[in-house]
Amino acid sequence: MNMHRMYWLTPVLLALVIVAFSVAALAITEEEAKQVFEKAGCATCHSTPGNDFKSLVDKIRSWASKYASLDEAVANEYKQAQTYDQLMQQMKQYTPSISDEDYQLLYQFFKQVFEEAKGGAGVTESEAKQVFEKAGCATCHNAPGNNFDSIVEKIRSWAEKYGSLDEAVASEYPQAKSYDELMQQMKQYTPGISDKDYQLLYQFFKQVFEEAKGGQAAAATPTTTTAQVSEATTTTTTTPKENITTLPSVPTPNPSEEARSRISTGLVVGVAILVVAVVLFVVFRLKK
Repeated sequence: MNMHRMYWLTPVLLALVIVAFSVAALAITEEEAKQVFEKAGCATCHSTPGNDFKSLVDKIRSWASKYASLDEAVANEYKQAQTYDQLMQQMKQYTPSISDEDYQLLYQFFKQVFEEAKGGAGVTESEAKQVFEKAGCATCHNAPGNNFDSIVEKIRSWAEKYGSLDEAVASEYPQAKSYDELMQQMKQYTPGISDKDYQLLYQFFKQVFEEAKGGQAAAATPTTTTAQVSEATTTTTTTPKENITTLPSVPTPNPSEEARSRISTGLVVGVAILVVAVVLFVVFRLKK
């Protein structure tokens, strides 16, 4: 009986292993996407700092903390498009020679970047704003400089001036000594707010400060380094710059198409083995 089970159980396990590895390998790496991005000619326009491949990836990741979906992000960030698909179709027009395979790879990669970032993101800005309005906070906080958007920008600006959110609140709001105390006071003005909505806003404003604080710390390091380099190598800056700029021009192999083809083949083979295993199982059951 155990031997009979092995006839169909072995191919089932083999098929599941092949399918699992094939699906996992289909995730597009950043290096693969960058190579296709450059090969397709996207870097012709997207080449300057703030608009190059790395900057686009970082920008899409940042959208995950502000927007609930990629379509919502595009509609707010790019006025000429209302959806992600529409934006990508427009970008495709600037690279008419791009193959369908390369276009689909970039399409899926940027979408993947947002979804992965979204999986690790906290409360989005649009979600918090909806709760802010639903809870009645906008009854008092509705004027320019005091509305939701202004409060968010104010909290972000605190990251440049204060070491912690409690320190910021104690300095900016004399009636409260800590962030928790201030939020408790705000809660008294909206007695109908649910605990869930209160916690969401509490976490969101805290998240805004912490994210801005992290960005300030990251931005501080390269500034100091640049100043030190310019002082120490005033007369020898030309040669290092030439060496640095020539490094990216070194050709690198692009095995992504061959690898992806093999992965797809492995996926098909795995599914085929799984089908055979099911057939063997059915035949075995009928013989009984």
